Amino acid sequence: MRILLILTFLLTYFIGNAQIIVKVQDGTFIKLFSGSQIIVSNPSVNPIRKSGNSGGILTPSESEKIIIDVSNLTGQINVPFVSSVGNTIPFDYTITTGGSSGGKISFSTYETGNNNLPYPSGVTNVGFNGVDNSALVIDRFWLIDVTGYTTKPQGTYTFTYDDNDLIGNTIYEPDLFMQRWNDVSNLWGDWLYSPLANTTTNQIILNIANPQDQFKVWTAVDQGQPLPIELISFKSNCSLNKVEWITVSETNNEWFVIQGTNDGINFTNLDTILGAGFSNSPIYYSIPILDWGFSYFRLQQKDFDGRTENSFIIGGCPQNGSFEPILYPNPNNGQFIIKHNSEWKFEVFDLTGRLVWSEFSSRVNFDLTMLAPGQYTIKLSNQWDKIKNFKFIKIN
Repeated sequence: MRILLILTFLLTYFIGNAQIIVKVQDGTFIKLFSGSQIIVSNPSVNPIRKSGNSGGILTPSESEKIIIDVSNLTGQINVPFVSSVGNTIPFDYTITTGGSSGGKISFSTYETGNNNLPYPSGVTNVGFNGVDNSALVIDRFWLIDVTGYTTKPQGTYTFTYDDNDLIGNTIYEPDLFMQRWNDVSNLWGDWLYSPLANTTTNQIILNIANPQDQFKVWTAVDQGQPLPIELISFKSNCSLNKVEWITVSETNNEWFVIQGTNDGINFTNLDTILGAGFSNSPIYYSIPILDWGFSYFRLQQKDFDGRTENSFIIGGCPQNGSFEPILYPNPNNGQFIIKHNSEWKFEVFDLTGRLVWSEFSSRVNFDLTMLAPGQYTIKLSNQWDKIKNFKFIKIN
């Protein structure tokens, strides 16, 4: 029989000097609520122990967490998380090189819907160039926050997922690997040494080769379609009358084609520019806007092997300066256009005021078909213009 223990307090301290400070018995199901935290201070190695293969600690969101005062200790820290169906999915951090004294680490993991919502704080997408990759991302995020260190510790992360996290997706499980959200560059990826999943144990084990690689947010992705990192900016610069973009990395990239359109369907090749081939550093590109006579642009990128990929669509520069954004069609099935010619932060809220999607870009075409039918508000904001709000109705 499962033992259900519900913790509804906001803050709990487990303080002591013993080898084992928190014990979780087999079958015990501890669920944290409303930002509750388990704080383990002054521990020795591995202060949380669990017996058996069922039960554990459930953190329903990023707000519920286990915080351990690790300081400069080495050894194993095992956090016995549990999924909502009762399966133990422990996270293990084996520290081989201690950090500076005074540091703490907080641990949390939570399940999401098949569209990976809600995102952790700061994360804006699980896609790239308008392509929704949520079907290739497991329905779970991990948050490992290493704070208070001058020099961070070093060791191995062991992530354990539940088979239930794969249901409803199109993931080939043997190709699962870990990716992190880089909250400095605001993008997924740049994770180059994650091994593939052990599908027998449902684990992926990472050796933290560089202590600075310990970014906070992680998820597991089908390696056949990882969360990309190449293009981080694409926009019309109307003050300088040019189209410009920035890549943060390139692999096998032969050239770019800038294409124009007035209807979002039929595109005309306007100009080409050579790519870098292979690069792991940011590269800035630009093409002057000649008298092309098109309202929208996109990039087409071609590899040396002949494969091509198209970017999202951006607005061009009107003759008479900026113009008021327009959203259409409305109602719609989630695929719509916001006509504009600037970079904006786009935020979509449901009727309760909950943020359900956000992005900073200059795109004009949007795919929000993952939203449930209903009424939403989309807010546009940037550093130059006033905030713009549109209400739209999502239909099936």
